[in-house]
Amino acid sequence: MSTLPLSRIGPEKFRHRRFSCSRLHSDARSLFFAPILETVWVKKTVLLLILLVFCQPIWALPNALPLPRYVSLRSNSVNLHVGPGKNYPVEWRYVLQNLPVEIIAEFDTWRQIRDWQGTEGWVHKSLLSGKRTVWILHKQRPLRKKPDEKSTIIAHLQPGVIAKVLEGQGNWCKIEIKSNNTTYKGWIKRRCLWGIYPNEMKFD
Repeated sequence: MSTLPLSRIGPEKFRHRRFSCSRLHSDARSLFFAPILETVWVKKTVLLLILLVFCQPIWALPNALPLPRYVSLRSNSVNLHVGPGKNYPVEWRYVLQNLPVEIIAEFDTWRQIRDWQGTEGWVHKSLLSGKRTVWILHKQRPLRKKPDEKSTIIAHLQPGVIAKVLEGQGNWCKIEIKSNNTTYKGWIKRRCLWGIYPNEMKFD
């Protein structure tokens, strides 16, 4: 009568100990590896966040440039589309390189621009340059040596002349014009120009 319970208890006890021993080893491994696994997980999470912030595709990065802003045409042949894509009809074609235009909207790689007459349309961003230029407005304007009404006139500028804008000082702007292999640098009243904002002083 006594041998039957012993034979039954033995295996159960053995199995129980094996289970306990296995669980203890498992717990020990968990206790040993938990800090390591937690550290690795944290490092991977931080690395993933860094990659998402700094290594995302260019198209996914937010555009840091303000709207609206002035730019100029990079080419002497720029098609102005009625919508943001090559499949949209071409309404106008610009044939004057360095013409100042104003970007008023953006869609993917396309920019909606406005010229000095108020005409609007879409061009691909590759056809635009960050070079800042201005358009001489309405009538002949004097280009002066200094930002002063009494300063010496060094040239007379016809309407429609395009100049590179260098800097601003109050109501005046310093511009640069190349004509007949000669470079002219001088000052002109801000109100005589299209392609700059009232309070702009630096033009990088």
